[in-house]
Amino acid sequence: MSQSSSPPPHQTANVTDSSVKGQIGQAGRDLWQLQVLFGGEQERLQQAQQNRQALIDKVRNFWVKGVLEKSLHQQVLIQLDLENRTNFVDQPFNIELVKSAQAQKKLPAGTKIVDLFNDLGQGCTLLILGEPGAGKTISLLELARDLLNQAEQDVNRPISVVFNLASWRGQPLSDWLVQELQEKYQVSKNLGKDWVKQEKLTLLLDGLDEVRNDLRNNCTLAINEFIQKNGSTNAVVCSRVGDYEVLAQKLKFQDSILIASLTQEQIRFYLSHLDLNQTELEQAIQHNPILQNLARVPLTLNFLVLAFQGEANLNYLQRNSEEEYLNYLFDAYIKRMLFRRQTRSKIYSDQKTKLWLSFLAQKMMKESQSIFLIEKIQPNWLVSKKLRITYRLINILIGIIFGWKIIGPKIGTFAGGAVGAFSSPITPKATLKWSWLRFIRGFLIGFLAILAISLILGFVQGILIGVREERLFLGLAAGLIGAPLRNFDLGVIVGFVVAFFLGFRGQEVEKTSYPNQGIRKSLLNSIIFGFAFGIMGGILVGFAVPFATNSALLLRSVIISAFAIGAIGSLVIGGGKACIQHLILRCLLSLGGNTPWNYAQFLDYATERIFLQKVGGGYIFVHRLLLEHFATMQTK
Repeated sequence: MSQSSSPPPHQTANVTDSSVKGQIGQAGRDLWQLQVLFGGEQERLQQAQQNRQALIDKVRNFWVKGVLEKSLHQQVLIQLDLENRTNFVDQPFNIELVKSAQAQKKLPAGTKIVDLFNDLGQGCTLLILGEPGAGKTISLLELARDLLNQAEQDVNRPISVVFNLASWRGQPLSDWLVQELQEKYQVSKNLGKDWVKQEKLTLLLDGLDEVRNDLRNNCTLAINEFIQKNGSTNAVVCSRVGDYEVLAQKLKFQDSILIASLTQEQIRFYLSHLDLNQTELEQAIQHNPILQNLARVPLTLNFLVLAFQGEANLNYLQRNSEEEYLNYLFDAYIKRMLFRRQTRSKIYSDQKTKLWLSFLAQKMMKESQSIFLIEKIQPNWLVSKKLRITYRLINILIGIIFGWKIIGPKIGTFAGGAVGAFSSPITPKATLKWSWLRFIRGFLIGFLAILAISLILGFVQGILIGVREERLFLGLAAGLIGAPLRNFDLGVIVGFVVAFFLGFRGQEVEKTSYPNQGIRKSLLNSIIFGFAFGIMGGILVGFAVPFATNSALLLRSVIISAFAIGAIGSLVIGGGKACIQHLILRCLLSLGGNTPWNYAQFLDYATERIFLQKVGGGYIFVHRLLLEHFATMQTK
């Protein structure tokens, strides 16, 4: 409910002035919206289609081509069995008798999740459960592949987008989705909001079990609230069955399926299609109950095969628990992958590789990350107190130098040092691009806004002069002509300022993604903003300084102002500060031995060894279990 805008008694004398200012402000906003009139409907429709296709391409390249098609499970395709488990969800309008009768039902062999999903209709919601390594994510990505194909053929279908819930921190789900679209898929915030609000996306939410323990129930509640508010939004959630069963808050979804463990027939089918001694490996599995359980999970079955190929005989393995066997299998996998022959030469030692991957896994586990982006590294990665102090001191020193040079030796030194001492988290700036059309629109908007305000003020002034001189017509003529002429220079300046801010804009959907994209774009933006602000600052000072002063003083004032304003624009608005902080942090992490200097090169190296998989500009471990294993490794 809107509140009354009536002024308090002591402000009554300013009502007229406030009303005039309000009308002027509204006029400015109306003029601002006139930019819409300069663009055609065809252009907007074409841009919308380009944005849609760009997101489809990104999801396909990131997850289908980058992860699904390179998955370990795809070496030998096993058709996983599915079970209907309606008892895992709180179905709307559910009848208990029907629920108990169909709570656990094995689905026909060959049933595809996409068919189950489409049968649920508009606003369908589905929960996918399974044991660790059972193939939940692979099933989700197969669904993403099929839905993307459908969306490409029918523009009315929503775009399926993969999100990992590990990064959720308690905010409303809609806000988190917009943030993830911006960070992971380089979708502008405004476009992301529109897509979420207009229900243009199918949400494929992976890793409910990867949400922090203290937030997991709240995350489930947030998903329920979002689905209730956005009833036509399609959503799929994946989770480990054990972690989901203990939740107090269940998902209010239409249906739930469980990925069943592998049968003996499926295991034999898998082994029979591999180039190894099938009989010996089968005997090792049959005579060991723990290996039997591990073999029923696709991921660990694959690791068993790799370990068998490396050790030649698993009958001699003597481990007391499943955890010990898993540790052995992961160690065997790491050892084998380190000796894989790939296009990239072995430029890192095995010890360094394990050390850096272990450090990365620990940080990702601590911060509940599933996708690692280099530009998201923060100062809390510095584990040494000495390095943390060094980072702070370097920031203070750089702040003092910039403050001294830009503002002055007294105030600037203090202000710069304070900014460095209380440095904020490293936040790369959004990607920008230049549009001459928007520049021209912006200039017209700014110039016409000043012209309109000048006419209003000239009209008021003309009436006052006309009444006072008893020549109303002449007064109005003088006001309406004189005021715009006096403010012509100001109109030009404001026009250029508005044109500058409208000319630079973030792309709605970036078409390409690469490692450390945020920092690299911030560097480019800082250079662009530095030059642009410098030129603008020089122009403004040139207009402000009286031309009667001597030309040397005018030139000196223009140069100093251009440098100062350009530096501020580069550091604060253009993203230069984030680049400097990131450079300092990367240097200290490398000196501390926690990361290599060329992080992207190392991560690509680890990807070739199939420890990681590349997802756009980020990286994920090939499986959550391997991430957890690296996080607990003891390396020296």
